[in-house]
Amino acid sequence: MDSTPAPPDAAPVAHAAPFPVVGVGASAGGLEALTGLLHNLPARPGFALVVVQHLDPAHASGLVALLARVTRLPVCEAADGAPVAADRVYVIPPNADLVVRAGAFRLTPRSAARGPHHPIDTFLFSLAKERADRAVGVVLSGTGTDGTLGLKAVRAAGGTTFAQDDTAKYDGMPRSAVAAGCVDAVLPPEGIAAALVRVVEATGPAPDAAPTGADTDAVKRSEQLVVSVRAYARGIVETVRSPLVILDAALRVVSANAAFYDTFRTTPGETEKRSAFDLGDRQWDVPELRALLNEALSKNGAVTNHEVRRALPGGGERVMLLSARRMVPPVPPDGAHVLLAIEDVTDQKRAEAALVESERRARERAEELAALLDAVPTPVFIAHDPDCRHMTGNRAADELLRNPRGADASLSAPEGAKPLHFRAVQHGRALETGELPAQRAAKGAAVADFEFALAFDDGTAREMLAYATPLRDEQGHPRGAVSVLVDITERKRAEDALRARQAQLLSFVEQAPAALAMFDRAMNYLAVSRRWMSDFGRGHGALVGLNHYAVHPDLPDRWKEIHQKALAGAPQSSEEDLWVRADGSKVWLRWAVRPWLDAQGAIGGIMILSEDVTARKDAEEAARDRAVHLAAVLNTAADAIITIDERGAIASVNPATERLFGYGAAELVGQNIKMLMPPPYRDEHDGYMARYATTGVKRIIGIGREVQGQRKDGTVFPVELSVSEVLDGQRWFTGIIRDITQRKKAESALRESERFAHSTLDGLSAEVAIVGPDGIILAVNKAWREFAAANGMSPERVGEGTSYFAACAGSGGPGVADGALAVAGIRAVLARQVPEFVTEYPCHGPAEERWFLMRATPFPGDGPPRAVVAHENITRRKELEREVLESAAEEERRIGRELHDGIGQELTGLGLMANALVRQLDGPAGPANPLAGKLVSGLQRVHDQLRTLCRGLLTAELDAQGLRAALRELAQRTSDQSGIACTLECPEPVPVSNPTTAKHLYRIAQEAVSNALRHGQPALVRIGLHATPHGVRLSVADDGPGIANGTAIGWEAKGLGVSTMRYRANLIGGALHIGPAGATGVLVTCTVPQEDDRGEDQ
Repeated sequence: MDSTPAPPDAAPVAHAAPFPVVGVGASAGGLEALTGLLHNLPARPGFALVVVQHLDPAHASGLVALLARVTRLPVCEAADGAPVAADRVYVIPPNADLVVRAGAFRLTPRSAARGPHHPIDTFLFSLAKERADRAVGVVLSGTGTDGTLGLKAVRAAGGTTFAQDDTAKYDGMPRSAVAAGCVDAVLPPEGIAAALVRVVEATGPAPDAAPTGADTDAVKRSEQLVVSVRAYARGIVETVRSPLVILDAALRVVSANAAFYDTFRTTPGETEKRSAFDLGDRQWDVPELRALLNEALSKNGAVTNHEVRRALPGGGERVMLLSARRMVPPVPPDGAHVLLAIEDVTDQKRAEAALVESERRARERAEELAALLDAVPTPVFIAHDPDCRHMTGNRAADELLRNPRGADASLSAPEGAKPLHFRAVQHGRALETGELPAQRAAKGAAVADFEFALAFDDGTAREMLAYATPLRDEQGHPRGAVSVLVDITERKRAEDALRARQAQLLSFVEQAPAALAMFDRAMNYLAVSRRWMSDFGRGHGALVGLNHYAVHPDLPDRWKEIHQKALAGAPQSSEEDLWVRADGSKVWLRWAVRPWLDAQGAIGGIMILSEDVTARKDAEEAARDRAVHLAAVLNTAADAIITIDERGAIASVNPATERLFGYGAAELVGQNIKMLMPPPYRDEHDGYMARYATTGVKRIIGIGREVQGQRKDGTVFPVELSVSEVLDGQRWFTGIIRDITQRKKAESALRESERFAHSTLDGLSAEVAIVGPDGIILAVNKAWREFAAANGMSPERVGEGTSYFAACAGSGGPGVADGALAVAGIRAVLARQVPEFVTEYPCHGPAEERWFLMRATPFPGDGPPRAVVAHENITRRKELEREVLESAAEEERRIGRELHDGIGQELTGLGLMANALVRQLDGPAGPANPLAGKLVSGLQRVHDQLRTLCRGLLTAELDAQGLRAALRELAQRTSDQSGIACTLECPEPVPVSNPTTAKHLYRIAQEAVSNALRHGQPALVRIGLHATPHGVRLSVADDGPGIANGTAIGWEAKGLGVSTMRYRANLIGGALHIGPAGATGVLVTCTVPQEDDRGEDQ
């Protein structure tokens, strides 16, 4: 049934009210239009606005929040019993019908009747009856005809009506209202907003409203408003298509619009200032019109839709609707006037009659169609708009979707308003908005054979097959769709089950480890396994569909006979059968041929199962060969091999057992194995066997153990026993027994030798350690342990199992370089790069200076590389060397003084006499003798060499600043004497407070420069002296060819004075390092700590 409300059955009753009420109806596309309307309203428009939007009845609406974002007016949902207030926007709630009565809202549940639901008409009927001439009706975008009858009621009550123009996204509702002739103005949403404000301003306050006593400024604003309203009203009058005429209080024509003159074929000159009853041929001079106009001039103020029938010139009898409205000041300002509207509704009346009849027939057809659809077991949905916002379905549709009977469904409602208890899914993906068949059809595309699933929140799902057809309006535009869903869940399940069974069968055949093929009665292939393809495919890419005899044309007749017997119902099989392949090779097959039955129980064909047992045949032959070989192995094995059963009884022995224990095989077989064990093992063996049988815990099986055996003569000897378990119908144990008497003697001798070696090491005074390839200390002697304890070094740092390399690298202070050199040297020994590594290093204590010599040599023997590292205290030797060095230095000084003071003075005297001799020879007596000149130059050369020698021997005592000057002099002298550039790099003074330290540093520099000149062939020698955070650093670098292998370990053995330099460095507590200076050349550095930094070294 149609739920369109019936028109009011009584004349509207006007209720005095201080503000108008505007009812706005909208459907599809209405949100956009409502946004444009509300956005253009002022904050206090002077009226209440009620939005009646078509909403999904089953879900909450988000319209209030959406509209509140676009308007300055308060927006709320209409509540039952709430009073209507001006300057507010009210929104109809879902699943309800809204009316206004006695100044308050009334809500009733939405009607459950089938057919279109018209909530807009329902509200506008109540609004016309409630507000009369202060009712305003607006119809915006939407499909269908809802709102048309409501606008008629508003207009009949003297109210104002508007409809959206062609800006409507869906023009069905506004176009229906315009076609019905009940719209005062057709405007866009923003135009309707402006018109609403002006209409409300033009109507002024309610008739019963008391004057406000406005001041002069208010009067001026009112006058300006009057001018604006009059101009606006004139514009509206001229745009109205129905005849309008304005009469004064004497009912004379003041003015008329163009439609009036066109309709009645007259002119302003023939009309204005004439009595309305004298117009034309006085056809309007009728009592009904007089009464109508008089009533309009009375206090009632308006009479609407008074129907009269009159004959017009050239038009025959026409049906007219006359509406009169009293116009009071300020419009017009010269007294009350009457606005008379004449509407020719002849065609409308005819159309309405036809429409009523059509609607009656349509309702009947709709009821018949609804009954028909409810009787159809297939779900059918009807989308009433192109966006599928409002959809209805038959009984089967409601049952499918689990919706309340007759409830609307929506496929494109805003989030929060969609049905949440099911989802549309296709191929595991949720379908998005616009992908469902109804939505696609509502946009104009027919859909057929669309499969998808409805997944419900309770975990169930239904498979659906959908068809959808578009519904179109008069212009052919899509306005909705009809969608039919066929539940194919059971069919899909059956198909899935069938496919699963087929897939299982084909998979079974294909994956079968044996050669398996399935044939029909004509011996055509239905399915084959991979093994069949490899064994009997004969190069075919696929066999399914081919005939077996065509693939194997040379198949012997006996096989065809076997096939026929199986097709007749007699299964055939063979455990071993020789098969000759196409290439002539032969294999052994185990096969079976069996018939298979179809769904009716008849033989549909045969299945052939073939298994290649050639490997088994070969294995059996190999097993026989292995048995022969095993017997030979057992007979020749040097170890005793005994097999016993789970009771411990001996089952077999090999000849070695007889030789080892002195028993014959006949004496052992059948006896308990414990006869070969001495006490107490003999007494405990049965308990071992019983415990294993009960618990299964293995104590010797698969592990091996050293035990004792007892020979026939009673002697006991050590043996190594390995036991394995074999399960072959029963439990067997096989033991392999080896006599380890000689190995035990060797192990004892080795232990004795190790004790001797440890005793020897402990007897040495030097600290000795053996290190492995990764620097881990493997063993140390007693002296090593005692030295570590005496110097506060724990075993966790330098004991067995610790890293000696880490101990060397962790040494602090100036000994770091010695530690790195020691690690490099030991690594070279371990790598067999050098036969021996020796270095000396300081290890001073807080109260004394100590020196040690470290010697690393390879550890003899097989196995991984190891090194013997020995440390020997050479402090006393160092002290003697220092004394010798000091004595030598003193002797050098003495020799220098004697050469300078003795021979030097004599050479000076000889030189003076030689010069005198030359002068005499070169005098007047005659020319100089050349031999005398040579004598003078020779004496001078010897004197210069003597001075140079003395300068080297008589090095001055170097003070805090003297080292820098001495090194500068050394560089200059080297450059002068050798012709090779030698420079000093010492940008700032470097104080060396200890003269002895300065002297040794000078000697080290002197020796390093000498070595560079003699062995490096350099173009440049650089001497450097720099202060470091902890001391002084001396360096000598050349740009010669450098060290051949990039390391200084082997360089020290070349006789280049390195030992002397290192000795001097050790004397002053320094560290000497020799290495490459870069890509070429050699760099010698000596780093000496400050006096207060020379503490205990690592």
